Amino acid sequence: MNIVFGGDFAPSKILEDKFAAGEFDAVLGPIRPCFESADFNIVNFETTILPPAGASPIAKEGPNLRNGSCAAEALKWLGITGVTMANNHVMDYGAAALNNTVEVLDEKNISYVGVGANLEAAARPLLLEKDGLKVAVVNCCEQEFSIATRTSPGANPLDPVAVYYQIRQAKQEADKVIVVVHGGHERFNLPSLRMKRTYRFFVDAGADAVINHHQHCYSGYEVYREAPIFYGVGNFCFDKPHEKTERFWHEGYLVGLNLSGAGVSFVLMPYIQCLGDSVVAPMKDTDGFFGNIRRLNEIIASDELLQAEVEKNYDLYRELMLGVFEPKTNFLSKVLYKLKFLSSAFKTRKKYRIANYINCESHLDRLRYSVNKTL
Repeated sequence: MNIVFGGDFAPSKILEDKFAAGEFDAVLGPIRPCFESADFNIVNFETTILPPAGASPIAKEGPNLRNGSCAAEALKWLGITGVTMANNHVMDYGAAALNNTVEVLDEKNISYVGVGANLEAAARPLLLEKDGLKVAVVNCCEQEFSIATRTSPGANPLDPVAVYYQIRQAKQEADKVIVVVHGGHERFNLPSLRMKRTYRFFVDAGADAVINHHQHCYSGYEVYREAPIFYGVGNFCFDKPHEKTERFWHEGYLVGLNLSGAGVSFVLMPYIQCLGDSVVAPMKDTDGFFGNIRRLNEIIASDELLQAEVEKNYDLYRELMLGVFEPKTNFLSKVLYKLKFLSSAFKTRKKYRIANYINCESHLDRLRYSVNKTL
């Protein structure tokens, strides 16, 4: 069985207009051949499809992403057969938008995994079958503002204990299990040691491959106990037309997995997306890409080198992480709030930022490091 996995799909207003006009070939035509020979094609649907009556954005830290049904039409044209939906934007417009999104995907005959009406439903794997081989895809994400509960809809959380049991259960239903995680530090191209330990733990639990996205840049990979672990595949189709972005935002790779009774093999297919235009196309000169992959892999292979690079990154964010707790609550600040010199809106924004720092695994990693460096 051949499966192609891609990263984050979140078209902006510019791409939305092109897709609404049916200009799929202009944007996605160059990359389409990478999907044509696979049995299944899966990317991360990092947006929501608003219902006809509209929906209001939820209160959260970070942007609220939305699209029309043409986003699903674009994926259908591309040959995408399924999407992962456990990510930090799937609940950006609440339950109504999530329900509408899955209804539109159903209409397009695009499978989905990682979300549901409650925590139990969100944890169910996607089952794929071809020529007698069964593959289960388990999808989860770090815990920001999209997580399902026992009684409310949302995404399957990155709870290592729960995912362990999900893998074990999936292994009873399928020959191979692939775990797709949405997590890591944005704009940083290496995993934390926590990520490395956790993803290796998933392999120990029975996963035959682990694929990660979310960071908006690609990372390296390793093969652990014959199972490949890809620590970041980058954005797939995620443009930022009104924001200055670094080149890494526009580079990524598709993972082509070949699964059989003999094991798992893979190929990387690097591409450039929305760099100065609205096109996703295979990378022409790949020497630099594969050279960088080798460099990243060498760092990932060494806990010492990896921790050193991670701490360099964390040091860049120390003031930002600690700044959310200032000014300290004291008599003067209480008086200023009471006199409305400090707005309640600021307090609300601060509240959501603090919640994000302590609930999201990667943010908490940075926060703990920043606090401990002050001791």
